[in-house]
This record gives sequence, C-alpha cells and structure tokens, in this order.
Amino acid sequence: MTKSINLTCALASLLAGVWLASPASAAPLQVHSTLQMGEQLSGPLRQFKQRQGRLQVQVGEQRMEVSPLPVRWAVAPQGLTATLARRAHPAGPQDWLTLEGQARDGQPPRWLLGRNLTSGVALNPQQQLVWRDGALQLSDGQGGLQTLPADGVIGRQGQWRQCLQIVDLRVPAAETSDSEVTFDLLSWPTKQARCR
Repeated sequence: MTKSINLTCALASLLAGVWLASPASAAPLQVHSTLQMGEQLSGPLRQFKQRQGRLQVQVGEQRMEVSPLPVRWAVAPQGLTATLARRAHPAGPQDWLTLEGQARDGQPPRWLLGRNLTSGVALNPQQQLVWRDGALQLSDGQGGLQTLPADGVIGRQGQWRQCLQIVDLRVPAAETSDSEVTFDLLSWPTKQARCR
C-alpha cells in the first residue's frame, strides 16, 4: 500500500513538473528577419504591429516578423528601444527581440521574445533558464533552482509583474551529446493580476 501511495505521489509530481514546463500553445515561433546570421541591431523602434497572432517590428532598415504570437503585448511603441539579434548556435539559429522602455518604479519595462533557445539562456542578469531533471527551471546563477511558477510570474517590481511563457518546448526523443532541448519563449511586463 505504501509503495502504491509513493508511486502515485511520484507520478503526480512528475506530471506537475511536465505541466509547469509545457508550453501553452505547442506551436513553434516562426521568425522571418532581414538580419544576417551573427548580426545584432539596436535602436529606436520604428514600427510595431500586431494582427491576428502576427507581430511585425522594424529597427532602422531591419525587419522581423513573428508568428504565431499567442500573447497580445500591450506596447506603446513611442520611446521604446528595440534590439534584434540572430545568433548562430549548433542547435540552429537563435532569434531574439528585446524591447525596453523608460524606467518606471525603478526598472525599465522589458519585453523579450526568443526562438530556438537552449539551456543556460539568460532572461536578465539574475535569472537563467536551465534544463534539469527533465524540466525547464529558473536559476539564480548562484546554484539556486526553482520550478517555473504556475502563474507565469518570474519577478515583481512595484505594481508590475514580469511574465514568462514557454511557447514551445522541443525535447529530443533520445538525448545524445549532440542533441539539445530547445524552446521558444515570451516575457513581458504587466499590471494585471495574472499573466495567464
């Protein structure tokens, strides 16, 4: 009887971990960009459009289009600085979009979109996403790990919450030395009570 209860508890813990790390939409982000591999560009946000799950941004002459975008970002583009980046990686090209505004409540609002990311990627100087024990976890960079919060809130600053959504998570069928877990993510600030 005790073994049965322990097995049930272990299974429940495993399913909870899978649920927390699982994506909300299970559709990989598709990114089309005029950036060349290894290129990064920062500057004022010239264009920002969201329509029917599609996001279009422009910085200087460079453009990026992302779909499907499962979250509608509340963004006032005026005064935002944008960074577009396309980085080479053995697991495949990684695409980044970062939007940053003027500081409010002591911290600038920050929107982050990443495609084809791998374990160890930094969300900010204090937080990394790492793949441990069959799940994505938050690392503080000092050895401390925590599971992804069920409500999606990964930080608070005054009335603002920083939200995180793993849009898609791809786990190789058999982990080998040349295979890696890859994922797409969105992170955004909100004053709403909940991220989801």
